[in-house]
Amino acid sequence: ITLGLRRGKPQAVSEALRVLADPLADRARQLQLLQTLGEVRLLSAVPAMLKLGCESSDNALRSAALAALAGYDDPAIASEVITVYANMPDDVQAAAQSLLTARRASAARFLKAIEAGTIDSHGVPREVVEKLMLLGDPLITHVVTRLWGPIKPATSAELHARIDRLAAAVRQGSGIPKPGKKIFDQQCARCHTLFGQGGKVGPDLTTYRRDDLDSMLLNIVNPSAEIREGYVASVVAVTDGRILSGVIVEQDKNVVVLRGADGHEATLPRDAIDTLRPSSNSLMPEGLLNEMSTQQVRDLFAYLRSTQPLID
Repeated sequence: ITLGLRRGKPQAVSEALRVLADPLADRARQLQLLQTLGEVRLLSAVPAMLKLGCESSDNALRSAALAALAGYDDPAIASEVITVYANMPDDVQAAAQSLLTARRASAARFLKAIEAGTIDSHGVPREVVEKLMLLGDPLITHVVTRLWGPIKPATSAELHARIDRLAAAVRQGSGIPKPGKKIFDQQCARCHTLFGQGGKVGPDLTTYRRDDLDSMLLNIVNPSAEIREGYVASVVAVTDGRILSGVIVEQDKNVVVLRGADGHEATLPRDAIDTLRPSSNSLMPEGLLNEMSTQQVRDLFAYLRSTQPLID
């Protein structure tokens, strides 16, 4: 079916749509078809993918469908996604955010929904706000600044003071690994793997020196200070109007494969890329610990510094 989709064969398209609509179909097969449809751009598949992205009870399928839809320049997609956005789980919202901030038109709709109160601005992560600024649209920049204030990095002195305060908080009390794991799963696992579970956007933390509190805090509070080789972010302007950011996980003379902060990969033909430049900023945003209580920070670090997986 996949090969037939790439060749545009009607029979393959019909079979793919049947498989996507079947709630009992093999999940791995559906995920593979969604990835292919994100690359070949078959407009007839948009309704089926929208239905999965907006209504499926399987979060992985919803996220994959939204990631695939990001490649389609259809105003109806953003409208449908915004309608159900508030009821999406966090991991699905991450895929929706990537879709909605990839183009100026969909980003404008996203911001309009935030201004109207349909979407809570406090639930939009900093990295998404920063991505909106990458679009380079004066009106979008104006609205973003009005909603979230000037987007500027903290000064070196502010970062050092933050690290010292957090280090003192962790050392002056004890944390509990189990609630710390829940925080890790919510805040970190989309990008980082620990004990074999998690994403691959950032480095695997299992073999990292997690007993070194000061080093860990530096990398969390100021993630752009030292970016590991292989995890430098790139910003890509695509000929279809999208602005994408992520880590290049594979490339050759024909294609570039970009893995975004939501964990999904976009395969971009070289001739579809207007510009590609490295970013000096890490995909990991500043301020991840800012909204946590002192006890939550202690719990998170108690889990991060565990020497073995927790047994539920």
